[in-house]
Order: sequence, then structure tokens, then C-alpha cells
Amino acid sequence: RASTTPSHSLMLGADANRAILSRLNTSARSTPAGFVWSTGACEAAKNDSNMLPPPSSCTDSSWDGQVWNLLLTGTPRAGTTLFSRLMTKLGLPFSNDNTAPTPHGMAAWRLAHCVEHRGLRHHLHNRPAQIYGRFRHVLHQVRDPLSGVASLLTEAPYWRHQQGELRQACPALNFSQPDSHLALQIWVHWNAHLDAQPFVPRAHRVESLPEVLPRLLRAVGYAEEDIPSTPTIARHIKTLDDQNLFNRRKHRQPYSWRELTRIDAQLALKAERMATQYGYIYR
Repeated sequence: RASTTPSHSLMLGADANRAILSRLNTSARSTPAGFVWSTGACEAAKNDSNMLPPPSSCTDSSWDGQVWNLLLTGTPRAGTTLFSRLMTKLGLPFSNDNTAPTPHGMAAWRLAHCVEHRGLRHHLHNRPAQIYGRFRHVLHQVRDPLSGVASLLTEAPYWRHQQGELRQACPALNFSQPDSHLALQIWVHWNAHLDAQPFVPRAHRVESLPEVLPRLLRAVGYAEEDIPSTPTIARHIKTLDDQNLFNRRKHRQPYSWRELTRIDAQLALKAERMATQYGYIYR
């Protein structure tokens, strides 16, 4: 059961963070070898073709052999900013797409195309060097498609400009379609890609974070004393919301299923089936 002691969730000092990481690293030693790069990462890579970087890169001067605990990923506009800011608020400093991973990990929709390698080989914005490493765990976060597709529309000009980046995660995207159709494509194909990875646990709903986060943190190696309670998580989400730190954007009202069906009946049916599997209930 998640700890009900509120003080641990507010320990933001360096000493407290080191203590949490020490307990986390102790737990991580029991993580299956296929998910961890130890100091002998390059030797291990020779026996695992799925690792990044490939064995030929082990002598590359840019290889640093880093390992981070957790990658939280999903479609764009699925709440990765919320997750990174919530984790940091809870005393578990987390990075996002625009900064290098912390020891706790990173929330980044941009890395969805990397997860079949359980690693990271990504050029961070405005930084000259690529960062190489691996995550012990990958979590898949989803958002209700009715609001998620509407929110994706806010980035339509970006998608048109950065087609290559999106094709890495979704090679099947058809950019000749209208923006609403492209947003629906992204929601379906991006989530389907992550669903297909056998080592990624079943997706969790961003709307249910207060209830599911304690279980997720326990699953990725955190000690019981470092796991916040559901009321604590809910309180911090409200604080972030009140401070407008969710990266919210004004967008049209959420779609109805009838509206999505008008956009593309086949894609809408697939989205509804996927959403039902994720636990969304529609009446």
C-alpha cells in the first residue's frame, strides 16, 4: 500500500534525493538484465542486438554508458509535461523533451520511436552532442482520444513542418489529409506502436494519475517509503493546475465519436476500441 506519510513527498533537498536514489539503485539491481546497462554495457551489448548504441559504437568517444530509471512516453499532448512536473513536485526530479534525463528519468513523447530499443539515441534541442544511454523501464501514458485529438490540432503547423520527426514513430502517417485527420492518425498509430512493444506495461490513463502513480512507482523500483499517497498526488496536481503549469492550450471542444467517425470511420472505430481497452468508458 502506498505510504500515507506526507513528508516524504516534499523532500526536495539534495540529501533527500540522494537517499531516494540510493534506495532506487539498490532495488534496480534485481531488474532483469535485459533492461539495464551496467558498467559493462558494451560487453553486454555484444550479446544483445536490441541495445543502443550498437556494438560498433562502443568505442565511439560520445558513448557514456549512462542508464536512467524511467522513460515516460506517449503521443504528443498526452500529458508528458504534467508527468515531469508532477514527479519533480513530488521530490523525484524528472526531465522533459528539452533537457537531458535525470537519474530518475525523463518524460518525452519525442522518444516514442526509440522504445523498441529500450534506449535513447536522441539529439536534444539546441545541443551539439547526442546523448546515449538506456532506460530500465518504459511507461506508456495515454489520453482520452476525444480530448486528445482536439488538443493535437493545436500542433498541426508543427507536424506539417516536422514530418520527418513524426514518421520515425509513425511511418504510416498520411500528410496529405486535413489537420483533423492527421491528428486522429497520430493518436491511433502512435499509441498502437507503443502497445506493440512487449516489454512496455499496459498503458495508464493520464486522467487517473492520482490513483495509478503509486502502483507505477512501485513497479519501477521505488522504495515504499518514497512512494507518495493518492491524496498527496491529487493535491500536487491541483497546485500545478492552479499555477497553470500543465502546458494547457486552448483548443476546440472535445470531439464526439460521431464527429471522429465523420473524419474517418475506420480510424475512429480503431480509436474507440483502443480507448476501451485502456479503460475509458463511454455511454
